[in-house]
Amino acid sequence: MITYLKSHLDLSFKHWEQDQIKGDWWISCNDEDVGYWPASLFKSWRESNAASYASWGGQVYSPVTEKSPPMGSGHWPSEGYQKSAYFRHVQMSLGDGRVFNPQTGTVKLYETSRNCYKARLVHDHYKPWLKSIYYGGPGGCIG
Repeated sequence: MITYLKSHLDLSFKHWEQDQIKGDWWISCNDEDVGYWPASLFKSWRESNAASYASWGGQVYSPVTEKSPPMGSGHWPSEGYQKSAYFRHVQMSLGDGRVFNPQTGTVKLYETSRNCYKARLVHDHYKPWLKSIYYGGPGGCIG
C-alpha cells in the first residue's frame, strides 16, 4: 500500500473487517475501503491462530535512478500534528473483536532511509488511547 496523506485530513479508521469464509482482511476509512490483504498472506496466523507482531506505516516508491517522492504530507514527524502525517488511536484487534492498546514499551520504530523519512511514537501514559505514530518526510533520496 502506498500512503500519501495530507496533513489537514483527519482520517478515522472505522474498522478492520475479515471475510469469515475466505479469511481476507479489509480496512475502511470514513466508510470507504482503503486496504485489502488476502488470507494467503496470513497462512501462519491461520495455523497458529495468533500473530507475533503487527505493523503500521507508510511506503513510497520510485525507480532506483530517480529521487524518491515525499511520504505522508512531506513533513517530518517532529513538525507534529498540524503538519505531519500520523496514525492515531493505535490499537490491535483480537480474533473475537475485542481491541486493546499495545504497551508503549513494545512499540518499535523501523526506518529504512532516515535522511528521507522518519517515524515518531507519541503517547501519554495516563491516556493510552492518545497513542499516535507520526511519520513521513520530504523524500529526495536516490537509490
